[in-house]
Amino acid sequence: MGANWKVALENGSENYHHMGSHAATLEPVLPGKDTVVDDCDGRWFTMYTPFAAGSPRAAEGATGTVGTLIPGLGERELSGMTIAGVFPHLVMALLPDSVTFARWIPTGPATHDAHFTVLVPPEARAEPGFDAYVDASRQQLETIQNEDAVAIRGVQRGLATDPGPSGGRFSHLERPLWQFQRYLADRLAQRGRLP
Repeated sequence: MGANWKVALENGSENYHHMGSHAATLEPVLPGKDTVVDDCDGRWFTMYTPFAAGSPRAAEGATGTVGTLIPGLGERELSGMTIAGVFPHLVMALLPDSVTFARWIPTGPATHDAHFTVLVPPEARAEPGFDAYVDASRQQLETIQNEDAVAIRGVQRGLATDPGPSGGRFSHLERPLWQFQRYLADRLAQRGRLP
């Protein structure tokens, strides 16, 4: 993709962009404004977005009809999406029936490859309609990534403007972004101290 990997990682590390980039896809089901960013520090973060009240996914999450539920999940995990990230490259999205791993691998200063892996419980393969579930999930992931690509490329273009964008904290929902920037700064400072 034609954008720096850090831009893509930052996009995957906050959910308030659901309101814009995913207004017709994710926002009706996982409203960005309802995201709770956990109090973490260091090279990892977690956040939680509950399913919208009255959304089909909220009702399905309780009954398991979204797919085969992952065993052992608590009430929070069954009632929304948990995002966890480990810097520098990994973000995981936990839903009641799947875990999606996203990795952004740099291929140049302003390019990267995006890799997505979706895991479901092994017993899901035996369920009727599994192939249709896989096809629908793949199409949904592709749609969401195409929506993200528009925003990611736009941010990359903005970074090339003069004067460049100003930094700073804009929202408590950006906590993972602040943490990522601190992680990068610490890594760069450590490299600068090497003999």
